[in-house]
Amino acid sequence: AVKEGPLRLEFFHRHVSDGYRMYWQAPLDSVKQMVQELTDYAAKTEGRGDVVGLGIRSEEIKGVSHDALWRSMMASIREPARYFTCSNVSIKECKGFVQRMLTANGETYIENIYDDEPSCEIVYRKLVNGAETDVERVVALRAHPLQIEFHMRNKADGFRVDWNMPKSAPLSCVEAIVREAKRMDSVRPTTIGYGITSDPIRECSYDSLMAAVQLSIKEPWQVIEVDQTGCDAQDCAGYIQRKMKLTATGESVLERVTVNEEIGEFTYNKCDASGRPSDVERVLAIHTPLRLEFYERSARSGLRVDWKAPYDIARDTFSKTVQLAQKIEKGSSDVVGLGLASKPITEVSQDAVWKAMLFAMRNPAECGLKVNNVTVRDMSGYMQR
Repeated sequence: AVKEGPLRLEFFHRHVSDGYRMYWQAPLDSVKQMVQELTDYAAKTEGRGDVVGLGIRSEEIKGVSHDALWRSMMASIREPARYFTCSNVSIKECKGFVQRMLTANGETYIENIYDDEPSCEIVYRKLVNGAETDVERVVALRAHPLQIEFHMRNKADGFRVDWNMPKSAPLSCVEAIVREAKRMDSVRPTTIGYGITSDPIRECSYDSLMAAVQLSIKEPWQVIEVDQTGCDAQDCAGYIQRKMKLTATGESVLERVTVNEEIGEFTYNKCDASGRPSDVERVLAIHTPLRLEFYERSARSGLRVDWKAPYDIARDTFSKTVQLAQKIEKGSSDVVGLGLASKPITEVSQDAVWKAMLFAMRNPAECGLKVNNVTVRDMSGYMQR
């Protein structure tokens, strides 16, 4: 695995069925030799050749934020004419992707477009005779330094393949992406559009912010203008269903709210009168460095849409959420509550802490738990203890 911050390679052994690491008896010297050979090859091939090959990155992008660049890239999917010359654009929402047809340079193209928000990647799969080809083009936003990367990979296994296209072709679109991103960053918007991001949050921790958002799901009056007496939240299979009455309009709202703690994402889907979820969902995301982001996406394709909600309402929600997080952080209790974080760990690395946690899963008696008769079984997708 390639890890960042600092850049390093990691090797480990894990069980196929559940993904838990296992002790590896491989000689250390052979791994060291492989690391050195990989590093030497990377240094030798970096920036060589006139074609994209196994991938190419733009020059470092300065003067614009990461979030604005990503929103610009997302806007280019639905509004390509802002980025390059094309016509007859049509978009069809499909399950997990959008299908886009357009005409450029006298030729009509049909492609399925997927996105991965956590990794900031957009995938383009060209259609030939109605079927996706075996390879896909990937446009990815990279951080530290801020760059846009282009590569091609096999659709089936995800491995990169050699892309015999001049470097200038994919890099030519970077200028338009940056231009639109700077425009988004420089003008104060009136609507949320393809998303807005809060100012950097320094007044509270990630854990307190996570707890505040989760509390606000069941107590929405803490962050938005609703009638507290009319609020109700129920735990359902895979989501929370909540009812509330908006103070401004008196409208009764029924929503399904889902939580993905691993990526710090919360989705809100407003239901119709019969209780069916709508075609769009709002997303509140917590990012690192610490900030909040709000946007709307298609519930079917998962790709962002242009949200016409007022910008100022979202900003107000950000402020109230941070204030709630500060309140939680300042409170003290002898119970875990909505979560408990340790003090900062400085004497060991993140890798060492993660390995210790993995060891503790298989050996709880040796790691502080007062237990005995421990048995462990590797199951399909999980470990049974």
